[in-house]
Amino acid sequence: MNSTSFDMVPKEMHFSAATSHVRPETVENGAPISVKLSEEYVDIGLPIYECEHCGAIFWRDPPKILENLLVNNDARSKQFRRTIRTYNNMFAFTSIGGRIDNSTNDGKGPFVFRLHGQNKHLTGDLLPGPDETPRFLQLYIYDTDSEVFNRMRNASSSPHEDPCDELVVMQLSQMLDSINPLEKVFRSVKDHPSLSSRDSLRLKLIKKRTTNARIYNHPTTDEIVALIVGDFDPKNVERGIIIEKRSGLLQRIDELHPLYFPMQYPLIFPRGDDGYPQDVLFKFVDFNSNKKEKTLTL
Repeated sequence: MNSTSFDMVPKEMHFSAATSHVRPETVENGAPISVKLSEEYVDIGLPIYECEHCGAIFWRDPPKILENLLVNNDARSKQFRRTIRTYNNMFAFTSIGGRIDNSTNDGKGPFVFRLHGQNKHLTGDLLPGPDETPRFLQLYIYDTDSEVFNRMRNASSSPHEDPCDELVVMQLSQMLDSINPLEKVFRSVKDHPSLSSRDSLRLKLIKKRTTNARIYNHPTTDEIVALIVGDFDPKNVERGIIIEKRSGLLQRIDELHPLYFPMQYPLIFPRGDDGYPQDVLFKFVDFNSNKKEKTLTL
Protein backbone atom coordinates (compact mmCIF):
# COMPACT_ATOMS: atom_id res chain seq x y z
CA MET A 1 0.00 0.00 0.00
CA ASN A 2 1.45 3.38 -0.95
CA SER A 3 1.47 6.53 1.15
CA THR A 4 -1.54 7.91 -0.69
CA SER A 5 -3.63 4.94 0.42
CA PHE A 6 -2.57 5.43 4.04
CA ASP A 7 -3.59 9.08 3.88
CA MET A 8 -7.12 8.05 2.86
CA VAL A 9 -7.70 5.87 5.94
CA PRO A 10 -10.00 7.78 8.35
CA LYS A 11 -8.37 8.37 11.71
CA GLU A 12 -11.54 9.64 13.31
CA MET A 13 -15.22 9.39 12.42
CA HIS A 14 -17.57 12.33 12.93
CA PHE A 15 -21.33 11.79 12.91
CA SER A 16 -23.83 14.59 12.69
CA ALA A 17 -26.99 14.09 14.74
CA ALA A 18 -28.70 16.80 12.74
CA THR A 19 -28.70 14.78 9.56
CA SER A 20 -29.18 11.16 8.63
CA HIS A 21 -26.23 11.19 6.25
CA VAL A 22 -22.92 9.93 7.59
CA ARG A 23 -20.12 12.43 7.41
CA PRO A 24 -16.78 10.66 7.91
CA GLU A 25 -13.89 13.07 8.16
CA THR A 26 -10.15 12.50 8.06
CA VAL A 27 -8.31 14.48 10.70
CA GLU A 28 -5.00 15.80 9.40
CA ASN A 29 -2.81 18.15 11.41
CA GLY A 30 -5.73 18.90 13.71
CA ALA A 31 -8.00 20.05 10.88
CA PRO A 32 -10.86 17.82 9.67
CA ILE A 33 -11.10 17.17 5.96
CA SER A 34 -14.59 16.31 4.74
CA VAL A 35 -15.02 13.25 2.57
CA LYS A 36 -18.07 13.26 0.33
CA LEU A 37 -20.14 10.07 0.39
CA SER A 38 -22.85 8.84 -1.91
CA GLU A 39 -26.27 10.24 -1.04
CA GLU A 40 -27.56 6.64 -1.10
CA TYR A 41 -25.64 5.81 2.09
CA VAL A 42 -27.79 6.71 5.08
CA ASP A 43 -27.15 6.19 8.77
CA ILE A 44 -30.25 6.54 10.93
CA GLY A 45 -28.50 6.46 14.26
CA LEU A 46 -26.76 4.18 16.71
CA PRO A 47 -28.58 2.47 19.61
CA ILE A 48 -27.19 5.13 21.96
CA TYR A 49 -29.28 7.86 20.30
CA GLU A 50 -32.33 9.11 22.18
CA CYS A 51 -35.45 10.79 20.87
CA GLU A 52 -35.24 14.46 21.89
CA HIS A 53 -38.99 14.52 22.57
CA CYS A 54 -39.71 11.29 24.47
CA GLY A 55 -36.28 9.92 25.37
CA ALA A 56 -36.78 6.66 23.45
CA ILE A 57 -33.67 4.68 22.52
CA PHE A 58 -33.36 4.02 18.79
CA TRP A 59 -32.21 0.85 17.07
CA ARG A 60 -31.35 -1.65 19.75
CA ASP A 61 -28.72 -4.17 18.76
CA PRO A 62 -30.04 -7.60 17.76
CA PRO A 63 -29.78 -10.39 20.35
CA LYS A 64 -26.23 -11.67 20.54
CA ILE A 65 -27.08 -15.13 19.20
CA LEU A 66 -28.76 -13.63 16.14
CA GLU A 67 -26.06 -11.00 15.67
CA ASN A 68 -23.32 -13.64 15.62
CA LEU A 69 -25.19 -15.66 13.01
CA LEU A 70 -25.64 -12.54 10.88
CA VAL A 71 -22.06 -11.26 10.94
CA ASN A 72 -19.67 -14.14 11.70
CA ASN A 73 -17.83 -15.96 8.94
CA ASP A 74 -17.77 -19.48 10.36
CA ALA A 75 -19.45 -22.28 8.41
CA ARG A 76 -22.53 -22.38 10.64
CA SER A 77 -23.20 -18.63 10.31
CA LYS A 78 -22.74 -18.70 6.54
CA GLN A 79 -25.17 -21.61 6.26
CA PHE A 80 -27.69 -19.70 8.38
CA ARG A 81 -27.55 -16.68 6.09
CA ARG A 82 -27.98 -18.84 2.99
CA THR A 83 -31.15 -20.41 4.41
CA ILE A 84 -32.39 -17.57 6.62
CA ARG A 85 -35.88 -17.62 5.09
CA THR A 86 -36.26 -21.28 6.04
CA TYR A 87 -35.17 -20.55 9.60
CA ASN A 88 -37.63 -17.66 9.80
CA ASN A 89 -40.48 -19.85 8.55
CA MET A 90 -39.66 -22.36 11.29
CA PHE A 91 -40.54 -19.82 13.95
CA ALA A 92 -43.27 -17.84 12.16
CA PHE A 93 -46.61 -17.65 13.97
CA THR A 94 -48.57 -17.14 10.75
CA SER A 95 -48.52 -18.57 7.23
CA ILE A 96 -48.52 -16.81 3.88
CA GLY A 97 -51.59 -17.23 1.71
CA GLY A 98 -52.41 -16.39 -1.88
CA ARG A 99 -52.88 -17.87 -5.33
CA ILE A 100 -49.61 -19.65 -6.07
CA ASP A 101 -48.63 -19.86 -9.73
CA ASN A 102 -46.35 -22.81 -10.52
CA SER A 103 -46.57 -22.45 -14.29
CA THR A 104 -43.09 -20.94 -14.47
CA ASN A 105 -41.48 -23.97 -12.79
CA ASP A 106 -41.01 -26.18 -15.84
CA GLY A 107 -37.63 -27.57 -14.85
CA LYS A 108 -35.65 -25.23 -17.11
CA GLY A 109 -34.43 -22.80 -14.50
CA PRO A 110 -34.24 -22.02 -10.78
CA PHE A 111 -37.37 -22.41 -8.66
CA VAL A 112 -39.69 -19.39 -8.79
CA PHE A 113 -42.25 -18.62 -6.08
CA ARG A 114 -44.95 -16.51 -7.70
CA LEU A 115 -48.17 -15.22 -6.15
CA HIS A 116 -51.15 -13.94 -8.11
CA GLY A 117 -53.22 -11.23 -6.51
CA GLN A 118 -52.87 -10.08 -2.92
CA ASN A 119 -50.51 -11.63 -0.41
CA LYS A 120 -52.15 -12.62 2.90
CA HIS A 121 -50.93 -13.63 6.34
CA LEU A 122 -53.10 -16.31 7.96
CA THR A 123 -53.35 -17.79 11.44
CA GLY A 124 -54.81 -21.15 12.41
CA ASP A 125 -55.95 -22.85 15.61
CA LEU A 126 -54.10 -23.23 18.89
CA LEU A 127 -54.00 -27.02 18.49
CA PRO A 128 -53.68 -29.22 15.39
CA GLY A 129 -56.58 -31.38 14.32
CA PRO A 130 -56.64 -35.17 14.69
CA ASP A 131 -53.78 -36.84 12.79
CA GLU A 132 -52.34 -33.42 11.86
CA THR A 133 -48.79 -32.31 12.61
CA PRO A 134 -48.34 -29.02 14.49
CA ARG A 135 -47.46 -26.01 12.37
CA PHE A 136 -46.63 -22.34 12.89
CA LEU A 137 -47.98 -21.02 16.23
CA GLN A 138 -49.02 -24.57 17.24
CA LEU A 139 -45.34 -25.48 17.53
CA TYR A 140 -45.07 -23.20 20.57
CA ILE A 141 -47.85 -25.11 22.34
CA TYR A 142 -48.20 -28.69 21.16
CA ASP A 143 -45.65 -31.50 21.69
CA THR A 144 -42.92 -29.12 22.78
CA ASP A 145 -40.71 -32.03 23.88
CA SER A 146 -40.18 -32.73 20.16
CA GLU A 147 -40.24 -29.08 19.14
CA VAL A 148 -36.87 -28.93 17.38
CA PHE A 149 -37.65 -32.09 15.41
CA ASN A 150 -41.11 -30.78 14.46
CA ARG A 151 -39.73 -27.44 13.32
CA MET A 152 -37.05 -29.02 11.17
CA ARG A 153 -39.54 -31.48 9.69
CA ASN A 154 -41.90 -28.66 8.71
CA ALA A 155 -39.13 -26.54 7.20
CA SER A 156 -39.97 -25.92 3.56
CA SER A 157 -36.47 -26.39 2.18
CA SER A 158 -35.98 -27.03 -1.51
CA PRO A 159 -34.02 -30.17 -2.52
CA HIS A 160 -31.07 -27.96 -3.46
CA GLU A 161 -31.02 -26.03 -0.17
CA ASP A 162 -28.67 -26.78 2.71
CA PRO A 163 -30.26 -28.74 5.56
CA CYS A 164 -30.91 -26.68 8.67
CA ASP A 165 -28.58 -26.93 11.64
CA GLU A 166 -30.17 -28.46 14.75
CA LEU A 167 -27.96 -26.43 17.10
CA VAL A 168 -28.98 -23.17 15.40
CA VAL A 169 -32.66 -24.12 15.72
CA MET A 170 -32.16 -24.74 19.44
CA GLN A 171 -30.32 -21.44 19.91
CA LEU A 172 -32.99 -19.43 18.09
CA SER A 173 -35.70 -21.13 20.13
CA GLN A 174 -33.94 -20.23 23.38
CA MET A 175 -33.44 -16.66 22.15
CA LEU A 176 -37.15 -16.17 21.43
CA ASP A 177 -38.03 -17.85 24.73
CA SER A 178 -36.16 -15.14 26.58
CA ILE A 179 -37.16 -11.94 24.75
CA ASN A 180 -40.26 -12.38 22.57
CA PRO A 181 -43.59 -11.52 24.29
CA LEU A 182 -45.64 -13.32 21.63
CA GLU A 183 -43.68 -16.49 22.23
CA LYS A 184 -44.19 -16.16 25.98
CA VAL A 185 -47.96 -15.91 25.54
CA PHE A 186 -48.25 -19.03 23.42
CA ARG A 187 -45.91 -20.91 25.77
CA SER A 188 -48.17 -20.02 28.68
CA VAL A 189 -51.18 -21.49 26.87
CA LYS A 190 -49.44 -24.87 26.86
CA ASP A 191 -49.81 -25.14 30.64
CA HIS A 192 -53.31 -23.68 30.89
CA PRO A 193 -55.78 -26.23 32.34
CA SER A 194 -58.45 -25.33 29.76
CA LEU A 195 -56.19 -26.52 26.93
CA SER A 196 -56.60 -30.17 27.88
CA SER A 197 -60.21 -29.94 29.08
CA ARG A 198 -63.51 -29.41 27.34
CA ASP A 199 -63.57 -25.77 28.33
CA SER A 200 -63.23 -23.33 25.47
CA LEU A 201 -60.01 -21.38 25.28
CA ARG A 202 -59.30 -18.48 22.95
CA LEU A 203 -56.62 -15.89 22.37
CA LYS A 204 -57.47 -12.43 21.14
CA LEU A 205 -54.78 -10.49 19.29
CA ILE A 206 -55.13 -6.92 20.53
CA LYS A 207 -54.96 -4.27 17.85
CA LYS A 208 -55.16 -1.02 19.79
CA ARG A 209 -52.48 -0.39 22.39
CA THR A 210 -53.00 1.48 25.64
CA THR A 211 -49.53 3.04 25.52
CA ASN A 212 -48.55 6.06 23.46
CA ALA A 213 -47.75 4.75 19.98
CA ARG A 214 -45.33 7.64 19.46
CA ILE A 215 -43.03 6.19 22.15
CA TYR A 216 -41.10 3.15 20.97
CA ASN A 217 -41.73 0.93 23.98
CA HIS A 218 -41.42 -2.80 23.55
CA PRO A 219 -44.87 -4.41 23.92
CA THR A 220 -45.74 -6.49 26.96
CA THR A 221 -47.76 -9.71 26.88
CA ASP A 222 -50.83 -7.99 28.34
CA GLU A 223 -50.77 -5.41 25.55
CA ILE A 224 -50.65 -7.82 22.62
CA VAL A 225 -52.81 -10.81 23.55
CA ALA A 226 -55.83 -11.39 25.79
CA LEU A 227 -56.71 -14.86 27.09
CA ILE A 228 -60.43 -15.71 26.96
CA VAL A 229 -61.60 -18.76 28.93
CA GLY A 230 -65.13 -20.11 28.64
CA ASP A 231 -67.99 -18.75 26.57
CA PHE A 232 -68.09 -15.13 25.53
CA ASP A 233 -70.35 -12.82 23.61
CA PRO A 234 -68.58 -11.53 20.47
CA LYS A 235 -70.70 -8.37 20.68
CA ASN A 236 -69.02 -7.46 23.96
CA VAL A 237 -65.48 -8.03 22.68
CA GLU A 238 -63.66 -5.43 20.63
CA ARG A 239 -63.26 -6.58 17.06
CA GLY A 240 -60.00 -8.41 16.47
CA ILE A 241 -58.40 -11.74 15.67
CA ILE A 242 -59.75 -14.52 17.92
CA ILE A 243 -57.65 -17.71 17.80
CA GLU A 244 -59.74 -20.73 18.76
CA LYS A 245 -58.53 -23.94 20.36
CA ARG A 246 -59.85 -25.96 17.42
CA SER A 247 -62.07 -24.51 14.70
CA GLY A 248 -60.52 -25.85 11.51
CA LEU A 249 -60.55 -22.35 10.01
CA LEU A 250 -57.84 -19.96 8.92
CA GLN A 251 -58.11 -16.27 9.75
CA ARG A 252 -56.56 -13.42 7.86
CA ILE A 253 -54.45 -10.91 9.77
CA ASP A 254 -55.26 -7.31 8.92
CA GLU A 255 -52.32 -5.65 7.14
CA LEU A 256 -52.55 -2.72 9.57
CA HIS A 257 -52.51 -4.90 12.68
CA PRO A 258 -49.43 -4.13 14.82
CA LEU A 259 -48.66 -7.86 14.95
CA TYR A 260 -48.88 -8.39 11.18
CA PHE A 261 -45.10 -8.29 10.65
CA PRO A 262 -43.84 -9.57 14.04
CA MET A 263 -45.88 -12.76 13.68
CA GLN A 264 -44.64 -13.49 10.15
CA TYR A 265 -41.01 -12.38 10.55
CA PRO A 266 -39.84 -13.26 14.09
CA LEU A 267 -36.16 -13.09 13.09
CA ILE A 268 -36.61 -9.49 11.91
CA PHE A 269 -38.70 -8.61 14.99
CA PRO A 270 -37.14 -10.92 17.62
CA ARG A 271 -38.44 -8.76 20.48
CA GLY A 272 -41.96 -8.68 19.08
CA ASP A 273 -41.82 -4.96 18.27
CA ASP A 274 -45.02 -3.60 16.77
CA GLY A 275 -45.32 -3.09 13.06
CA TYR A 276 -47.16 -0.01 11.82
CA PRO A 277 -49.71 1.28 14.39
CA GLN A 278 -52.64 3.41 13.25
CA ASP A 279 -52.87 5.56 16.37
CA VAL A 280 -49.61 7.53 16.17
CA LEU A 281 -50.59 11.05 17.16
CA PHE A 282 -49.11 14.14 15.62
CA LYS A 283 -46.68 15.93 17.92
CA PHE A 284 -49.07 18.79 18.64
CA VAL A 285 -52.70 17.70 18.69
CA ASP A 286 -55.60 19.91 19.73
CA PHE A 287 -58.51 17.56 20.36
CA ASN A 288 -60.85 20.53 20.62
CA SER A 289 -60.09 21.70 17.09
CA ASN A 290 -62.14 20.86 14.01
CA LYS A 291 -59.16 19.28 12.28
CA LYS A 292 -60.13 15.75 11.27
CA GLU A 293 -56.71 14.15 11.00
CA LYS A 294 -54.99 13.82 14.36
CA THR A 295 -52.89 10.73 13.63
CA LEU A 296 -50.28 9.82 11.04
CA THR A 297 -51.39 8.08 7.87
CA LEU A 298 -49.66 5.66 5.53
